Order: sequence, then C-alpha cells, then structure tokens
Amino acid sequence: MAHVTLDADGNVTGIFAVPQPHLSGYAEIDDTDPKVAAFQAAIAAAAARAQKLASGLEIASAALPTISGTYAIDPSAQQKIAAISLYIAVNGRFPAGQATLAYPDLAGAAHVFPTTAIFQAFATALADYVAAIDLAAAGTGEMPSQPVTIA
Repeated sequence: MAHVTLDADGNVTGIFAVPQPHLSGYAEIDDTDPKVAAFQAAIAAAAARAQKLASGLEIASAALPTISGTYAIDPSAQQKIAAISLYIAVNGRFPAGQATLAYPDLAGAAHVFPTTAIFQAFATALADYVAAIDLAAAGTGEMPSQPVTIA
C-alpha cells in the first residue's frame, strides 16, 4: 500500500509506503522503480482527465452561433445529455412536447437548440470528446483539443 501526496495542480510530489507494523513512520519509495513510475503516470492521467472534464467542452457552430458555448461535461451533465438524446432517439421529438430545447452552458446561460438533429449532433460531439479524454487517460490516445465544431 502507498501514500501519495499531490500539489495543488494534482502533480505527484511524493509516494510513500504504508508503514509495516514493526517500522515507525513512512519509508520513501524509489521513484525510479517502474511500478512507481507507472503509478505516477496513472495519477497524472487521472488528474488530467478530471481537469478536462471540469473545464467543460467548447462547442462552436458557424451555422448556428446561438448554440456556441462551453458546456458542462461532468458525469451528471453526461447523464442528462445522454437521457435527452435517448428520449429523442426513441420518440423523435424533444421531451415534454417542446418544439425547441433550451439547454444551459457551463455558466448557466441557456442556448436554444432549434431541432432534434442539432441537439443530437451536440450530444454526439460531447460523447466523442469524453471518449477521447478517457482513451487519452488510459494511454491509448491523445487529449482532444477544443473547440469542437458542429453544424
């Protein structure tokens, strides 16, 4: 078992072994050990993922600038957008019989999605972006850039 200390940016500043019953205090672990290096890389990837999710997703639309904005992509926002997207896929319309859908950006300002097709393009862009973050955190891809452009 190990104890990890992080700085304010989420960088690993120390990794220490949990003391054995017959030892007092902590024993510093050699950070040149491949297992420790892999652990540090995993911690850094998790911190980068968390930072990307907290920053939101900037959507740019030249065709419909009223939906351009930075949207929340934390797990709660992902669930809400996925639920709306599923509703549209099943029912072919916005929830509650609405002709359009006002959806808030990260700052809480509402952006009106005029059609279900545009909302689905938004939901797809968000899902693709989050998937790219997850792949990068797993070490099998690059962190995605912003903004993401949709029609």
